[in-house]
Formats: sequence, C-alpha cells, structure tokens
Amino acid sequence: SDSAQYTNNTEEEARMTMMGQGTTMLLGALLLTLGALPTALAEGGDTVLDGETIESMVLGNTAACRKQKDQSTCSIYFADDGVMIRQMHDSGVRKQGRWFTDDSDRLCILWDGRYRPSCFVLHEREDGVIDLIKGERHLSSILEMKEGNADKL
Repeated sequence: SDSAQYTNNTEEEARMTMMGQGTTMLLGALLLTLGALPTALAEGGDTVLDGETIESMVLGNTAACRKQKDQSTCSIYFADDGVMIRQMHDSGVRKQGRWFTDDSDRLCILWDGRYRPSCFVLHEREDGVIDLIKGERHLSSILEMKEGNADKL
C-alpha cells in the first residue's frame, strides 16, 4: 500500500511538473509575442512607438513638424549617419544636432552645443499624427513623414 501510494504521488508530481512546464512555456511564448510587437497602446487609444519602429520611420527621412508651444512649423531631416537638421518654416532658422533611440524606446536629440539630449516617447494618434512627449509634456508633433531629404536640408 505504501508503494502504491508512492507510485500515485510520483505520477501526480510528474503530471503537476508537466502542467507547470506547459504553463511556463505558454507564458514564455506569450511574452515573446508581446515583446515582438512594435507598439503598445497608450492611454486614450494612442499607440506608443518602440525604438525599432522609430528608427525605421525616421532614418533617412524628413519630418514635417509643429512645436506645441507656439504652433510654429518646421522640417527635420534625420540623416542615415545620425545627424539631424531642423529648419523653422517662418524664420528659416536652422539647427543641427544628432539623433538616436535609447534603451527606453525614446527618440533622443542632442543639439550641437548642448551636453544633455532631450528624449521623447512617441505617441501615434488615431489620425496618424505623432506626438513627442517629454516626461508628461507634449512638446511637439510630427504631422507627416516624407521620404528622403524632401525639403533639401
């Protein structure tokens, strides 16, 4: 009877171990799938873009942008080598710096003459406009992306 009980316990333990392994594998597959998604939903239905999506969107392309503070518009060219050039439409003023994405899936900009980059989480709205959020503040938006150096910056 003791050996029958031992056998039943061993079989039950084996079933539980296999169920645990199956659950672990299912959770692992789910996490891998979620990790492979390029975006995540933010509050209000916005989609938060990840670093890989940001890079493929801006690399070698031009953004039509608008500053939130005064609604002024600009163009930013994101060169393949990490250099970026922004030109304000009204004044024609140009500013140059470097762009990169960080480990937190943010678009970072280090303007020439500055020592610390500004980094933004990119929220794509349902209308396709992409808001650049720093901390909790919406500082600017990408209204559209144009292929290549469309504005000859």
